[in-house]
Amino acid sequence: MQMQYIHANEDWSRFLDICNRNLMFAPYTVKFTQHHAESIFAPFMQSHESLCLIGYDTNGKEGVVHISIPSDDRDFAVLHLLLADTNNAAQSLLKKAEDWAAEHDISLIRSHHLKLNPYHCLMYGTESYCWGGLYTARNAFTRQGWDLEFDIVNMYLDLHHLPDIYDPGIADTDLIEVDIEEDALSISGKFRVMRDGTALASSGYIFHKEISAFLGKGIGQLWIFSNNEIHGQGFGRQVITEVHRKLFDLGAHRIILATNNAFFRAIKFYQNLGYEHELIHAYTYMKEL
Repeated sequence: MQMQYIHANEDWSRFLDICNRNLMFAPYTVKFTQHHAESIFAPFMQSHESLCLIGYDTNGKEGVVHISIPSDDRDFAVLHLLLADTNNAAQSLLKKAEDWAAEHDISLIRSHHLKLNPYHCLMYGTESYCWGGLYTARNAFTRQGWDLEFDIVNMYLDLHHLPDIYDPGIADTDLIEVDIEEDALSISGKFRVMRDGTALASSGYIFHKEISAFLGKGIGQLWIFSNNEIHGQGFGRQVITEVHRKLFDLGAHRIILATNNAFFRAIKFYQNLGYEHELIHAYTYMKEL
């Protein structure tokens, strides 16, 4: 069935309706509104090289695709959204995104990027990858020959009381909180264990203000990093439990995180802290044009 296309800014109501219909069951996602379109999506598209299309056919099947190029790095493009009612619609929209990237001399497209993301703290928390419930997008990636980059495991921890902080009892280290920021959508920051000016372990946190308000439950998110040479000494556990308490103080009663299915040691670490697996997986894809 031949698809027709219009730019999202020609009909924001239709764009929002398609997104919300396809994201109805996506975890940790708010309902997109005209306010989001006017205050976040449209300004982003004006400040970045972007293609955001609505596609539709004569049978009433619709979809949207959104792709952008980082302003400071033209080595790749980022596919933010691929949502569609049917496999054919999703594939047709994905092909339009590939053609647009090729016309802009882009040779690599990724379906996930934390920094270039207009849907940050609105969709899947901080993530924008294709989530496991949307089979039409996954089928389109397969049909168009995209490679699976990461098989993402989503995990969560419910906090019922003020969590304890783990102290490894090792001298000559300092625990600091840095990069504290707040905007309309979130509050974020990082904890670091330092020794002689070097970060041994770090854990960042995000309290999702708008997602929490939409879901009626405080939702926090975190990431963690530690140097390989200090694994097993308790510094990772120290920073992540600090983040647990910080997010609880901010009002989070559920903490979410994402890790790669191949990171067995990390998954076991989270399980030992009480984290459980979400029922829905997510995936990131890439394609060299």
